[in-house]
Amino acid sequence: MGTRQFYILNLNRQSDVYCFLVKRNIQILKDLDHISRAAAEIWVNTAARATAERGRYLVALSGGNTPAGLHKLLAEPASRDQVDWRATHVFWGDERCVSKDDPGNSYSQARDDLLSLVAIPDENVHRVASDLEPESAAREYARVLKDFAGLDEAGNPLEWPRFDLIVLGMGDDGHTASLFPG
Repeated sequence: MGTRQFYILNLNRQSDVYCFLVKRNIQILKDLDHISRAAAEIWVNTAARATAERGRYLVALSGGNTPAGLHKLLAEPASRDQVDWRATHVFWGDERCVSKDDPGNSYSQARDDLLSLVAIPDENVHRVASDLEPESAAREYARVLKDFAGLDEAGNPLEWPRFDLIVLGMGDDGHTASLFPG
């Protein structure tokens, strides 16, 4: 088993600082287009490595405006055709408790910009039951995550999944993953 590398895509539009963390190195990029392209390359490379090593690729998405460019790039043939979507499992790091068809719903955004345009099996898309009350949705999603956790490198059961990539955005007020400052 190889060593996992963690990438965090984060954007703060208010200060026009576009950066992401790669193996503890912060990279500052020119704009959201550049960070989306770099993130798409990271996605493709991380997916290939995870699929080769473990036979599956686990990614957690976020909503909002930040990941839209990344989603669109991944749906283009240059990226899309390099990912084994049958081995890809998509989860969410945050979600709004609104109907799955609401334009502010993180699943809806990813479905429209990416998931409906690639050959990912429906059973590999693990959305939050956002039509439930927040506490019920959180409890249900914790169950989904625990049921999917799998085994560690030694064959021991894990309590939670180990994601290969977690995509985060940052709102104008500094919030990330629906965690608001103050």
